[in-house]
Amino acid sequence: DINVTLSSGGSTLNESRGSPAVEYSFVARPTQHGQEIVCQAWLRVGHQVLSESARAALHVWGFSPPEIHLGAEMVAGHQEQITCNISSLVSDSSPPDINVTLSSGGSTLNESRGSPAVEYSFVARPTQHGQEIVCQAWLRVGHQVLSESARAALHVWALPHSVNVSVERPEFGVGANFTVQCSAEGNPPPELRWELPSNASVELSEHGRTVTVPSAQLAHNGTYRCLARNKYGASSGHVDVLVKGPPRSWIAVAAVVLGVIVVLGGAGLVTWRLVRKRFMTS
Repeated sequence: DINVTLSSGGSTLNESRGSPAVEYSFVARPTQHGQEIVCQAWLRVGHQVLSESARAALHVWGFSPPEIHLGAEMVAGHQEQITCNISSLVSDSSPPDINVTLSSGGSTLNESRGSPAVEYSFVARPTQHGQEIVCQAWLRVGHQVLSESARAALHVWALPHSVNVSVERPEFGVGANFTVQCSAEGNPPPELRWELPSNASVELSEHGRTVTVPSAQLAHNGTYRCLARNKYGASSGHVDVLVKGPPRSWIAVAAVVLGVIVVLGGAGLVTWRLVRKRFMTS
């Protein structure tokens, strides 16, 4: 006639009657770390009851999901830092067997062993905007490995860059139609404005991405510069356009030359006659 009881804090967890063993299953919580467990056994022999007890403290390892800390405002070209740490870790005096790793795109950025925090410093690039960062933490407890992870996306601001100004060809005749286009990258998207070679008539598209010349004149000759600007800076690009007048035909050129010859010849004849007249009268 035996009775075995498991209890903690004065509350019975489980008991068995007629068996020398008792079990209790539960989901461990970090708050149970250090909780005392009491096992009490009674054995009735006739009118006598024998009693023994044992005590043990729970040793619960656990940690919260890691936390990723990004810079308040990451700007391309600036030195930035990512930190990942375990804010809540249940441990005792022994150093924990913990590993924390920062990675992105399957490549490890940095890792720490034996420490609940890891850092990674880098110079931010515009192409990193939206890049996913993964922080993975492992805690080894005996033969068991606990694992937690967290994810965050980079938000990288960037001044305007890759400003591209283009036109279908560099030369046009008077009266031709042509369009100059501008594109630029940046975060936030930059505003575009133009510096034009003259005040001659042009058509600007919405958001200023194109300049259209419906009927080219010599005044449209020159440099078309696109200026891209956002709160982090400005950049520009340009293209040169040459507008040519209509070519003169050889007939017109010959007529001009002939006209000059006739004028010069006539002037020479008049001069000769005046000289002859004076000579004869003298």
